[in-house]
Amino acid sequence: MLTETQVVDAVCKYLREKEFNIKQCLDLMEKGDDIIAEHHGKQIRLFIEAKGETSVNSKTSNFGKPFTSSQVRTHISVGLYKCAEVLTNYDKNDSVYAALALPNNEQHRTALERIEIVFPKLRIPVFLVNQGGSVLLHNDLSGENDIYKHLKLLK
Repeated sequence: MLTETQVVDAVCKYLREKEFNIKQCLDLMEKGDDIIAEHHGKQIRLFIEAKGETSVNSKTSNFGKPFTSSQVRTHISVGLYKCAEVLTNYDKNDSVYAALALPNNEQHRTALERIEIVFPKLRIPVFLVNQGGSVLLHNDLSGENDIYKHLKLLK
């Protein structure tokens, strides 16, 4: 099961491969935007909120166990709120995107599908991380797992 740190690391690796400069890549215990990435050539700035699929805290009842569907919905809700804050702070800047990064599992996909219409309307890309660390774009508008084309189609 993927921890939040593993999700963050996988998305940072994916973005570096796409020639993004990672400005911030937070550890689980640090506060703030989990990932901030910029691509100067394409004038893109991403603020990404990440969530894992299990707790890394050995003192919790969820340690090493998957989060419940209710907890997954709460995590996505909190992530969407964080995205709304970013979009509010950068309201007049079309090159800024708020995004989510989540584990690619059935619970997260089901929760996303229930509200999938909001992501393109709000221009929020969702990165899904597989167990092996590869990254996919949820409902990829480009059909090519290409973050640049996906963002262009969100405009």
